[in-house]
Formats: sequence, structure tokens, C-alpha cells
Amino acid sequence: MRLVRSLNDLTKIVDEINGKGAAIKFLKENLTFVADVSDPMAEFELHIMGSFAQFERAVIR
Repeated sequence: MRLVRSLNDLTKIVDEINGKGAAIKFLKENLTFVADVSDPMAEFELHIMGSFAQFERAVIR
């Protein structure tokens, strides 16, 4: 199941959920995002996934 189709949407959703004090865990990718905890590698992987989703969407059009 696809959550978003652009990198901007993905980062906004993650930031919004973390801003409310909840954590996000992507099970398949084993990535966890927690408010006020920085993990540069997890953020990098999140941006890679979002970029691929955005690219796929652009190619489909």
C-alpha cells in the first residue's frame, strides 16, 4: 500500500505525526521515527523512498 506519491507529502506526514508525540515505524524497511530523536540514516532512507515514489508517479503520467 502506498502512503504518498511525493517526498514533500511524506516528510509532512512524518513531521505531523511526530509533532503530536507519536512514533512511526515502517515495518518492511525497519525504520522508526520518534519526535525529538534524530537518525540521519533513517531520514536518508525515508528521502530515498519518497524520491522513488515521486519519480514513479512522474513516469506514469
